[in-house]
Amino acid sequence: MIRRLRRWGRGQGAASFEICAAKLIANENAGLAVSAAHQAHGAIGMTREYRLQQFTRRLNTWRSEFGTSQALQHRLGTAAGSASSFAHLVTDDTHWNTDMALTETSDVHIELDGDVAIIEIRRGPANYFDQALLADIAGSATALATDTSCRAIVLCSEGRHFCAGADFAAAPIDDSQAERSRLLYREAARLFDIELPVIAAVQGAAVGGGLGLACSADFRVGGPTSRFAANFARLGFSPGFGLSATLPRIIGHQAAQDMLYSGRWVPSEEAAARGLLDRVVPDDQVREAALLWAHEIARSASLAVRSIKATLRAGLSRDVRTALDRELAEQARLWDTDDSREGIAASLARREPTFHGS
Repeated sequence: MIRRLRRWGRGQGAASFEICAAKLIANENAGLAVSAAHQAHGAIGMTREYRLQQFTRRLNTWRSEFGTSQALQHRLGTAAGSASSFAHLVTDDTHWNTDMALTETSDVHIELDGDVAIIEIRRGPANYFDQALLADIAGSATALATDTSCRAIVLCSEGRHFCAGADFAAAPIDDSQAERSRLLYREAARLFDIELPVIAAVQGAAVGGGLGLACSADFRVGGPTSRFAANFARLGFSPGFGLSATLPRIIGHQAAQDMLYSGRWVPSEEAAARGLLDRVVPDDQVREAALLWAHEIARSASLAVRSIKATLRAGLSRDVRTALDRELAEQARLWDTDDSREGIAASLARREPTFHGS
């Protein structure tokens, strides 16, 4: 949905994005509306950033004040720049792009639970990511941070596993891999700039880049079946997603070396002992526990919490970006080796790799 809005909006301008967002609200899809308004920034450019941030705030107000498209017409028409043309768009479906039907949703779903936002990845069961998915997560979180009524975020996913990182079956390593990864890591770096506290609800596996995504959060909640792996060395190349900066910070240098060198699975009990999991609850209560914790944080003074996060994480964003540059350079070098080709092939075939150091 968001990608379609981007493409359609390039020739339409900010007002048309506001119309799109208003239409989504009128159809009781407020979460996508907030994300859609923020994503307009990427298509239109920096000059309209303030206007789009202001509109994002208005979206949250209108969501609670009005219930039908008829009630929204005048208020939203004004926001779009023309009440009469907006009313025409709302009532005349021939002017609405049928490719943007509300039955087709983004792979990132946003839901507000009071003063806590839930950002859910919907690519189950493994929830592989790509540049677009990370852009949607980062964009949504950034937009939510402009809303003073939102005080914390729960990052979660549908399906059996939290996130399995990149899907090498869908996008095999080729000559364009380094550029694709550069763009992906650019979006990954934005996750470390999120001003609101983020709690990751980790069910099942968080592996490779999925571990990196979990480590971008402030806290992680899991269950007895949650498990983690930095499996890059088992794939024949070095880690990514800034893990060479974040993992030692979370579990200590020696434990991070162990995970990164061996690529082994770390079960929930060990993860909790090392600080990789902050809380362990029954598997069917992982998301609920993360949400309750987020509401507990939300009861604190929001400006103070943001300040504390900024202070505690001072330098992390810079360190992650430095690590990402080095990680990508090493990955690009190693992707062109027999060991990397063997590691990826073995992973896809679900067999043990045989490495020869070449």
